[in-house]
Amino acid sequence: MGARRIAFIAAGLLGWVFTAQAAPTPLTIGIAATATDMLPIFVAQDEGIFSHHDLAVTAMPLSVPTIGPVALMSGSMQIAMANAPILLQAAQGGLDLVAIAAASRHVRENDYVSLVVRAGAGIARAADFRGRRVGIPGLGASYDIIFRRWLRRNGVDPRDVTIVEVSLPQAEDLLKSGQLDAVAATEPVRSRIVQDGVGTRLADFVAEVDPKLLGAIWITARAWAEAHRPEIAAFRAAQQDALGFIHDHPEAAKQVEIQHFHFLTPSRPELTLDIAPDDLRSFADLMRDMGLLNGALDIDRLVFR
Repeated sequence: MGARRIAFIAAGLLGWVFTAQAAPTPLTIGIAATATDMLPIFVAQDEGIFSHHDLAVTAMPLSVPTIGPVALMSGSMQIAMANAPILLQAAQGGLDLVAIAAASRHVRENDYVSLVVRAGAGIARAADFRGRRVGIPGLGASYDIIFRRWLRRNGVDPRDVTIVEVSLPQAEDLLKSGQLDAVAATEPVRSRIVQDGVGTRLADFVAEVDPKLLGAIWITARAWAEAHRPEIAAFRAAQQDALGFIHDHPEAAKQVEIQHFHFLTPSRPELTLDIAPDDLRSFADLMRDMGLLNGALDIDRLVFR
């Protein structure tokens, strides 16, 4: 074999080694750090699942999910946790964002979000919310919209209730100080408030409105998605592997939960990646009925394929 051919083969092998050992692709994602539906993200980080899929993921906490679209359009994040109303309102406002996967779904039998009322506030039914101050993690997001719908279903005009935006990690202190009379709280914040005697669980308002509503979703800018299909496929695959780990190794998953949430939640949402345009249409119909969504939207295009 000639020296030239040997050198060619050696160069090819060296190139293959460099390719195989290439650094993982960096990815910054926005998460709700205190929400139990983020458990697969922490599992994927702690168990090396992201690395296995050649991703170096940095998870950045979002104080409220409504700031995600701005972060995506500015390029400071590539993927962000959101919910259907945030995506729909962003689309109505001209932002070209798409959903790339779901994260969770509400179920009536074991929902993970409730209205938690301050101990001693004297709130026992929907009518008692008149004149009260209620904290919601994200004005214009899903819990805000569904809470207003829940009030109307129970004969209460939402304009008679003061609804304010809060960061869930602050919710317990705001209840304790009397600045809030109630809060829409997800696990594990819900259980902490109840366990500490600061509040009581009144109603699983989301499941009462619709027992199979989509919960959290993952969104990104369409232009980024089109240019980074392999990264999106890797992110989805890593999440699917994390769901498999949670199912197959429940005790190890509990340890991840305790490490990151500092609390073992008594209930989790239905964790799923599945999302379809009809999931968004359910919210769009709800929002149009409440006058929160106007004009036509091509909802099929909002789910990235």
